[in-house]
Amino acid sequence: QPLMTLLPERCTDAVNVYQVNFRWIVRFLLFGILACREEVISRYSRVPGAGVRPYAGDIYTASCGVITLEVGVHGIPVTMEQSVYDDLANGALNG
Repeated sequence: QPLMTLLPERCTDAVNVYQVNFRWIVRFLLFGILACREEVISRYSRVPGAGVRPYAGDIYTASCGVITLEVGVHGIPVTMEQSVYDDLANGALNG
């Protein structure tokens, strides 16, 4: 069961942005950013490249009627300040 948390500071008049997390495999949490508007034309997901970073949500594509989901694979929230990800990339998630 996914948990969706509205991020009002990232929403626009046309697009709602949510942080989404759900269990993947037994104990692993997967976090992502979902951006959507009411009238949905299509949908796509954006899988991450190398690295650890925050995601803001694809407001432009969502405003065109496409539900977008950007997913991080490290099991940590994708809404923290960049400095947190820099520390993780140079420490626990290095390599």
